[in-house]
Amino acid sequence: MRRPPGLRSHREIETAPSFSQQQQQQQQQQWQWQWQWQWQWLQQRLRLRLRQQQRCSWVGAA
Repeated sequence: MRRPPGLRSHREIETAPSFSQQQQQQQQQQWQWQWQWQWQWLQQRLRLRLRQQQRCSWVGAA
């Protein structure tokens, strides 16, 4: 059985947007992951800084 040419182009039109959407989702996930990682790193640094400040104040009080 021979496939009509219109069917193929219709399928391509259907699959093209879904592929680009998938790519966008992947990029978004990567960006979210990066952002979360940076946020965790920032929080860790802030906590360390707070601990150091507390130590300094304790030493100063003692």
